[in-house]
Amino acid sequence: MVEEESWLREEKFLSRRVHNICKDHICDAENVSDATIDGDHKALACVKGQYEKGRNEAVEIAIGLQDQFYRCASLYYILVFCMSASDFRLAILIARAITTRTIQDRILEEFPEYFRLDEKDGTLHPSVIASVGGILI
Repeated sequence: MVEEESWLREEKFLSRRVHNICKDHICDAENVSDATIDGDHKALACVKGQYEKGRNEAVEIAIGLQDQFYRCASLYYILVFCMSASDFRLAILIARAITTRTIQDRILEEFPEYFRLDEKDGTLHPSVIASVGGILI
């Protein structure tokens, strides 16, 4: 019992770590998006490395989590982070890995123009508009 509680506390701590990494690098993500939209390759080169460093560290932690809720919560933080950077390809891959319905619902509320829930397989997919616009595929 004590060992189980300790394991769950560790999962919670690591999920919180993912959240903090994403929060700490959110300005980098937004700058990547701005530089991409503006076509400013010089600015993009400066901020992309920091964004990718934070993103990769967060993903590495998240995929190691065993508890489904904490893993999905961590992936949600990373998805929001990716969306801030206009990193849509990675965001769609992450969305498909999120299996907790309450977190899926939150994504649908926050990004209704980008995602839809496939009731058959219970996973998030790009919305029709996003697919037609070539944003996520």
